Amino acid sequence: MIFDPQEGYVDTGFRRTYMPCVSVYDHASKEMIQVRLNEAYRAGVAIAELNVTPITKELLDAVKHSLNPSDWDGDCERIANNQFEPVTRWHLIAATHAPDPFVYIASFTYQAAQLAPQEAESAERFYQYLARVVTVYLKSHGYYMPDTIYPLFIEAIATSSATRIDKVIKGLHTQIGISSLKKYLNSYVQLNEGQINITSNKRIAPNDASTIAEQLNVTDVDKAPKNNENEDG
Repeated sequence: MIFDPQEGYVDTGFRRTYMPCVSVYDHASKEMIQVRLNEAYRAGVAIAELNVTPITKELLDAVKHSLNPSDWDGDCERIANNQFEPVTRWHLIAATHAPDPFVYIASFTYQAAQLAPQEAESAERFYQYLARVVTVYLKSHGYYMPDTIYPLFIEAIATSSATRIDKVIKGLHTQIGISSLKKYLNSYVQLNEGQINITSNKRIAPNDASTIAEQLNVTDVDKAPKNNENEDG
């Protein structure tokens, strides 16, 4: 499983990703045993392999149940009841790979958004719901997110990539003004996306190193460019 800039967490292409086994303590035998990740998580035991908190049906339902009837409809309900399970199951596995909750929830949101209803008004309700899910997920972890869901956020969920959704979420979290955030979204500069991906043999992945190197530049001016100044007041 790797993070694809467009789609979020996907198979590597060499082999299909299956539900992994994790080590948990068995009180009966008083030994560590191997069980499937989904079984261990469902049992409520501590799982060291999880990097972030997984998205769950319970959280999705809690957000759904908080909506006014006018913010939901039958098409959205059908998708929530019948099509979310593969995405949440996949992101239980992704929770063992994601370096931080922002990248993780951006991946989930992009993939969930692909399930949106065809009808425009239903789709808009669905995207607004996903924006609420993101906000609740991060605020539950103690991260700042605005209480207001902005059109910029909904548009990113509806039309863009997992990476762009991640940028919007991080921009909102760090309280970048909206006009500055729009400029930032059109630039190549990235906010900190958490820890660098480390391969299993404790080496920095070459692709990650290249991505970081491509963002560097050399200047002989000892001050920040004017376009980096805060223009939102």
